[in-house]
Amino acid sequence: MSERAAFIKRRLQELAAVQKTRHLSEAELWEAADLLRTAGRETAAREAEAAALRQRAREMLRSPDATFSVDDETRDLDVFYCRVCGRQITPDQAEKLFYHCPSCHGEAK
Repeated sequence: MSERAAFIKRRLQELAAVQKTRHLSEAELWEAADLLRTAGRETAAREAEAAALRQRAREMLRSPDATFSVDDETRDLDVFYCRVCGRQITPDQAEKLFYHCPSCHGEAK
């Protein structure tokens, strides 16, 4: 066994031992993919790459930068207008003032 092949096998065994106690990081999974590809294990390398992408997604969801919320986006889709004057109003105003703007709601009383 060549020195390079021995190194690849040893490093993959180290990563396998780590994986028994915790999930591998994205960087470790990319390293495993590279090592597997170098060793001629293309299918296993693709699986490691797919796992790396899934790990990246998991890490991004736990990140404080991952603030995307579908609910927030859908709230911005609806546009509400006052029934009397036609002015655009906020969703809260539409709900609280029965689709009237504050000035027209005051006149209706």
